[in-house]
Amino acid sequence: ENEDNETLFNNVTNLFNNEVARLHKNFDRHYNYLDNDELINNIKVINDSYGTNKEIKCSNELYSLLKLSVECYELTDGYFNVFSGNITDFWNSIFDRAYNDYDATLKDYEPSYNEELASKLALLVDSMPSNVDEINQQLTFNDENKTVIFNKCDFNNDIVPLISTGGIAKGYATDLIKEKLVNNGYKDGYLISGGSSISTLDKPIYSKDSKGQKISVINPEISNIIEKKPAFSLHYKDEFNFSTSGNYTDSKNYYFIDENGIQRKNW
Repeated sequence: ENEDNETLFNNVTNLFNNEVARLHKNFDRHYNYLDNDELINNIKVINDSYGTNKEIKCSNELYSLLKLSVECYELTDGYFNVFSGNITDFWNSIFDRAYNDYDATLKDYEPSYNEELASKLALLVDSMPSNVDEINQQLTFNDENKTVIFNKCDFNNDIVPLISTGGIAKGYATDLIKEKLVNNGYKDGYLISGGSSISTLDKPIYSKDSKGQKISVINPEISNIIEKKPAFSLHYKDEFNFSTSGNYTDSKNYYFIDENGIQRKNW
């Protein structure tokens, strides 16, 4: 309230950037990081500990993220599986082939990778835990000490089922940053994270006659961007968090409608 616009912008930007960097180091599965010469125990450290019976001490945020990921497995009947890192890496390698060949499209690679795709995916899926009991065998949680053991299990078939929180980490980090902003007195606005996650810092502004803040998700199956229509729309009158999983940069957008039905902002 007492900050001028420049000070407000700088304070919010610094807080946001610091939290993004800190959480990224905790949730990253590709690189190791040091904090005052001490190794940060992140997802890469946990993946590297597979089969060693080593207890990995987690930050509160990382521990909660892993527990939430297991809970999401149960809530989605297994459609969300946090042990999909190998499959993610395999798909990324296919995309990289096409992206690095400027004269080709992904479809040009389809004949060559179809056989590879079928065989590798079957092998990778078979190595992942496939039910709640196997999930609980794979990871041992200690709620008191906030430690995790990444166990080697018979159903892994000598393949390390790499942990990947790519489908949940950004939305979860957005919630944490929102909480940090609100606790520091910033309660007016939206927090947008790459288009796939959005949180309001307080109740949205709307007229008494309106249905509230409207958020629409564009149907990603429509290839012609001019003809894109919402797959669905939601109305919120209260504070909300909204997140989807995916990277539809030109196929998925949030847009906000005011009380007169006019599109205010598009991401």
